[in-house]
Amino acid sequence: MPTPEETVKTFVKVAPGATYTFDGDRESKGAKLCRKKPGGGEDCIQVALAAKQLNITMQNMGYFCQLPFDPSQTHMECVPIPK
Repeated sequence: MPTPEETVKTFVKVAPGATYTFDGDRESKGAKLCRKKPGGGEDCIQVALAAKQLNITMQNMGYFCQLPFDPSQTHMECVPIPK
């Protein structure tokens, strides 16, 4: 059985250049990770990681994560850091 981090890496590896978003309650031990599709829409998975740990995992994979500019939005957006 893969670890939650391995699940995230496998999901992200499908489209490493995509923008990813995740959202999870502060006290939750799980989060929803979504990949934005080029033509619109998104693919999502549920991950057994707190949002803070998911943020760290994404940063370790070379993504920059931040809150969107719209203050009504509560999810985090992650984009790949150019190499």
